[in-house]
Amino acid sequence: MGIGLGVEVENTSMDSFLASEGYPRKSRRYCKVVRCWCGSDALVELPAHGDYQLCRTCGCLLLRCVLAPTYLEELYGEAYFDAHQVAIGLPPLWRRYETDAHDRIPIWMAAILRRFSGGRLIEVGSSHGRFLKELAGAGFQVTGLELDHAMASRAREKTGLDIRCSSLEQIAAASYDVLVANDVLEHLYDPGKMLSDSMRVLKEGGRAFFQTVVFDGWRACPPVVLRPLYHVVLFSRESLERLIPPSGRLMSIEETVFGCSYIVVLKNPATGKIDLRGRV
Repeated sequence: MGIGLGVEVENTSMDSFLASEGYPRKSRRYCKVVRCWCGSDALVELPAHGDYQLCRTCGCLLLRCVLAPTYLEELYGEAYFDAHQVAIGLPPLWRRYETDAHDRIPIWMAAILRRFSGGRLIEVGSSHGRFLKELAGAGFQVTGLELDHAMASRAREKTGLDIRCSSLEQIAAASYDVLVANDVLEHLYDPGKMLSDSMRVLKEGGRAFFQTVVFDGWRACPPVVLRPLYHVVLFSRESLERLIPPSGRLMSIEETVFGCSYIVVLKNPATGKIDLRGRV
């Protein structure tokens, strides 16, 4: 179903915000979020965080205002890595190729290698491709997906790996043992579809690893993640129970890096009780 959007309007303050974040100064269209991805319109504004609202039904946080969908490729294209990341104080893309190998990739690798010693693996939102490079070196057959043609081409040239400008919808069913999506789920207008598509492309017994922010109450969110326009949905533990499709089972919620967690989901589970505090 995805989030429900109101009519498209201009918003000069948001245009200025994007310009301050490294994007070209121009007029864009924006929409108010009027319905949660879970289907509920029981949304409550949060005075302490004016950019967000709380869904009373599933307990997640939703942005109040988002970019109109036609502008999303611009938001997450080359400018996201070449200008935006630098504007907010992060290293440029190919510096990140080196630094990510030391501060976050070892933690992601450990989570996967505890469960798999090889197999076919697909990463959604592979960015510069360094994580895939390390996974290939550990014995996985890897594929990467990127939203932007130029980014996919640059990462493919840098790594020599199969990194495509493609979507999960174009991937054959039951093709992979492992799916990884780091810092992707919270940016999506339809996270439920992402989960369903992920289960479809996994083989029976495969696992998906989604790094995102998971919180027990909106006040527990790290302030850095409560940002205009980017983090569309922030999930409570309770909302995850609604998010996982019938073909999947939530196995664990594990701390990773920078206040985030890995949501680990098993494909085609036996029935059983879900323990939202950790491993089943």
